[in-house]
Amino acid sequence: MKESFSKESKRIPCITDTSVIVGLYKGGVLELASYSFLLRVPDLIIAEELACRNKNYKMCHINGNKLIREGIIQKIEFSGFDMEKLYGWRQNDKQLSLYDYAAMYAAQRDGLILLADDKKLRQKAKREGIEVHGSLWIVDFLVINKMLSPRDGILVIQNMQNNGHYLPSRQYIRSVFRWTA
Repeated sequence: MKESFSKESKRIPCITDTSVIVGLYKGGVLELASYSFLLRVPDLIIAEELACRNKNYKMCHINGNKLIREGIIQKIEFSGFDMEKLYGWRQNDKQLSLYDYAAMYAAQRDGLILLADDKKLRQKAKREGIEVHGSLWIVDFLVINKMLSPRDGILVIQNMQNNGHYLPSRQYIRSVFRWTA
């Protein structure tokens, strides 16, 4: 993997949910992705899902506060008004977790791309008119922009899958064919 890129270059601002952070981490490219993407994460997600308070929790190996200190992610905070609106959404529709709604709300509020691998969240965000992409889109971006070789892109995806991160096979096959053609 190439390491010649700096964080001083222009980054694409995005709101990300936990699934993409976990996927990129499992693929070994979370830090590399942060060179091209300003990965903004709602404070609720950092406080609960990336807090590492429960050592048995499946994502305890990812420490949100450490990622903030290292400049890999950026915390966004919600006002009282934002929280009121967020809880209203959750009350009216319980299909998604509060954390999923937090990411979707922040993307809509700030007019940013939502990064999510969760199928229900992606579908709901698209219905709400929010541009949404996932981990494969980021890996594809890294390959297309020569931050990863096609071979390394394939290894990243294999690492994600081997570490238990679900990826849609149709998208995966499309990316690999595009990279190796």
